Amino acid sequence: MIDAELVIEKAITVKGLNGWEKSTLRHNTKAGKARVVGINNQEAKVEGLTITGGNLETTWAKGLAVLIGTQGGTLSKCRVTGNVFPMLGVEGVVFVDYSGAVGGIGSVENCIIDNNSHTTYQYYQTGGGLLLNGGVARNCLLYGNVGCQYGGIGVYGPATVQNCTVVSNIVQYGKGSTSMSGAGGINFATSSKGARIENCIFAFNCYGKEPSDFLACGSEAVTNAANAAISNCLFTDGSEAGANQIMGQPVFRKIGATAVDGNWRLRSRSPGYKTGLYDASW
Repeated sequence: MIDAELVIEKAITVKGLNGWEKSTLRHNTKAGKARVVGINNQEAKVEGLTITGGNLETTWAKGLAVLIGTQGGTLSKCRVTGNVFPMLGVEGVVFVDYSGAVGGIGSVENCIIDNNSHTTYQYYQTGGGLLLNGGVARNCLLYGNVGCQYGGIGVYGPATVQNCTVVSNIVQYGKGSTSMSGAGGINFATSSKGARIENCIFAFNCYGKEPSDFLACGSEAVTNAANAAISNCLFTDGSEAGANQIMGQPVFRKIGATAVDGNWRLRSRSPGYKTGLYDASW
């Protein structure tokens, strides 16, 4: 347990013993308001940890639990779970920043980002699982996150998202707001031109004011899709944009009650089975 943010600005690796299932990096919420981890070096890596206890309370702060700064770095094989936004305007549980050629490239790889929520439900960009100003997210599961502008992923720059599964995330805009544009699955800002979304699954993501509104899950998987290039992605309805769009139920091997209870790979009878782009480097 840590009392203040762990800041990594050198080319080192912080690695859990025996993976995220056995190693937890927890911020002591009684010690104050803080992010759990900040990474800001292209060669720095945080790997194999459960990251929880983030409770940063600064308006327009980046990353409630994890911030990968403009100099880059990698979050790999981690589970980021159980972090709760205590106020308005904190952007993303995991935030990947980007400043173009002068900085590095941040990446989030083979991670589970699940069951992160907030207590306000009334201001855009509050909450949500992963927010990308740039960088790469690859082979990640986004499950059960709650936000006001996006539930699973927000894209606000030229990011790349590949081979990610985005399931059962929620945009909830109640408690003072009458409406809010957004998407339970993935939301693109106008600044996201140049973003690429490939080989991803969007299923059962929801949008509404109260839990009783969440019956039509899947119809708000994506917003502002014209601002990005989407290809070979599976959606649970036919309303989403993109090249080689795949429609239908994903037919997961096992739908679990939690992110880690399920097996979110596709069965052979799924319409998305073996229909994605192949690149050995992924």
